[in-house]
Amino acid sequence: RNLRAYVNTMPVYMSLAKRYGLGLGLVTARVGAGGEVSTVPAVDLKQAVTALEDAMRVEDDVFLVSQAPYTFALVLLMKKNEDCAVVLERLRATEVPQTVWVDYGYLLYEHGDESSTAQHLLEKALSKVAPEGAADGETAVDEV
Repeated sequence: RNLRAYVNTMPVYMSLAKRYGLGLGLVTARVGAGGEVSTVPAVDLKQAVTALEDAMRVEDDVFLVSQAPYTFALVLLMKKNEDCAVVLERLRATEVPQTVWVDYGYLLYEHGDESSTAQHLLEKALSKVAPEGAADGETAVDEV
């Protein structure tokens, strides 16, 4: 699934979250290499992406929104906002090859914020790179 699918699908998730009183989290994962992506063996990139997918819950949706560096948007519908911190911690615990780096961004969608578009939420999540210890407690996520 790509950026277009994300832009078309995210408003549906926003409506579902509002209608049923669920939390909606957006985690971004940038996957890249020290230099150019083309210098990293494809098998290492594939192994990193597979590790991220394995750390996700079955009900979460994953979109490839950029290829330079590879950036994934992970959409999480949750009963409690703290669930985003749990998923973020699980993602951080995944082991990726040493030739590859991964950084994470995150945010919580606040119901009733009608001005937020899917693209706006993605940009905001990308700007909030999660500090290493952020998954414990309230500092893990910011509300929009």
